[in-house]
Amino acid sequence: MAKRPRAAGKSDPIPDDVLDRLYGQPPEEFVANRDAAAKELRDGGHRAAADAVRALRRPSAPAAAINRAVRADPAQARALLDAAGDLRRAHETVMSGGGDRDAMRAATAAERQAVNAVAATAAGLTGGGAPSADLERRIRDTLEAVALDPDVREQFAAGRLEKDARAAGLGPDFPVTAPRPQPAKRGRQDQAKRKAERERQKLQDAVRRAEQAVERRRREAGAAEQARERADAALKEARRRVREAEADLRRARKAAGSRSPLR
Repeated sequence: MAKRPRAAGKSDPIPDDVLDRLYGQPPEEFVANRDAAAKELRDGGHRAAADAVRALRRPSAPAAAINRAVRADPAQARALLDAAGDLRRAHETVMSGGGDRDAMRAATAAERQAVNAVAATAAGLTGGGAPSADLERRIRDTLEAVALDPDVREQFAAGRLEKDARAAGLGPDFPVTAPRPQPAKRGRQDQAKRKAERERQKLQDAVRRAEQAVERRRREAGAAEQARERADAALKEARRRVREAEADLRRARKAAGSRSPLR
């Protein structure tokens, strides 16, 4: 369950204006602003508040973007809170045996539309250009948790989210999410496609290895053929030299016999 930001009070000394100032700034400025606020409180004699501020953690990127979106368009944030409340009530009515599924579907569609609107605003406030697909997914997950998690809902309403959340896990106050499940058949088809793709990749790898082996063997055969040709040439040259040597020997013997003295 999401951690709840502390507000001013006897058991929680951080002033609301300090929290609003911290959570309304870009995340990269949070640490410097937090430390400055803690020093200001400590210098003013508010030691407990200073320690509590010092313990605050920098919001995650999705949480920071949503906090800024809440401040940028309060009516849009209010619409999401209202749609989340309508969705919870519609579900409770269906689960208790009253109401109808059409009302539940309409409430779900309205909640998703409200999530889309706030998500688009938050995505435009992330800084650094277009947000990544992962960051957009985490923003959406957190906004969908507004309908499910009372702590997330409270932090969202105040614009003081500390971290992103997931609309997973069923709480006793709201036993179901508004999921978008993939049909089982689709899941099996996707699994079969992934398996076929893995097998295709294996076959391609095997073909590539076989082609590389053939190329190596061709190079080896070419080298062997060149070596054989060089050996044949060396053999021919050696035989030629043998013939020349034998001819020289014959001439030498003939010359030696013609010079022998008569008996």
